[in-house]
Amino acid sequence: MPVSNARRRELYREWVSKGICGICACRPVVEGRTICQVCIDRKNNRNKKRRTRNVCIGCGERPIREGHSRLCEQCAEISKISKQRKRDKNKDIGLCLSCSSPVEKGYKHCRKCLDSCTALRNRRRAEGVCITCGDDVDGWSKLKGYSHCINCRDRSIRGHARRRHLICV
Repeated sequence: MPVSNARRRELYREWVSKGICGICACRPVVEGRTICQVCIDRKNNRNKKRRTRNVCIGCGERPIREGHSRLCEQCAEISKISKQRKRDKNKDIGLCLSCSSPVEKGYKHCRKCLDSCTALRNRRRAEGVCITCGDDVDGWSKLKGYSHCINCRDRSIRGHARRRHLICV
């Protein structure tokens, strides 16, 4: 008899809370993960095969999006929605928006994620690329001392104006 999605989620939570693999329910989980090493290896091998065939690692059926290396359009949209729900939930209960750890006081992220983000921005600044997206910063922006590409700078300006109700959405 097939198991419903709700029941599957319930079993998954039960297994993981007991330290059992959330996929096979046979072996103990790897430290810091919710699945065992055997399932991790199987998943990695499956994803390698899918990448060599240039198909989505999520569904294994549709071609990957142009300019991206992992997901098709449909799976990318599902992933985006899922990540946003997780971020919203973490924000509501006061956990790090990235990794779900306790947040650093006065921030939305934990110390580890803050340090990681700072290191990435410093590395990008040293390389002379946009500290937000990693794209090249145009010559005019470099002369002005900006650390953002024109697209990220414009998006940031529009975001600030929208939050201050200076422009309509």
